[in-house]
Amino acid sequence: MEALGRYFSKQGLEIVCIRFMGLNADNKPSIDDPDGTKKWFSHEDCGDLIKAILEAPSVPDNFVIVHGVSNNKGRMHDIANPFGWTPKDRM
Repeated sequence: MEALGRYFSKQGLEIVCIRFMGLNADNKPSIDDPDGTKKWFSHEDCGDLIKAILEAPSVPDNFVIVHGVSNNKGRMHDIANPFGWTPKDRM
């Protein structure tokens, strides 16, 4: 899907791919995953990220990949993004 997004970004569409990490209905880290607390993505942080993307005036170079993950201790993914979003929750 990301490759398809990159293709369409070259056709002029603005594409943002969110790699949703540990997002689930329970809003808790997965107990089945030993790295669950490192990957957890809270509902509030998810909503804030989507809002920041939707309110952005533009998407740099028409294509961005963002990791959707809260600011957890031992986090394995980069939270840098061009939308000014910073996760608030932490495990």
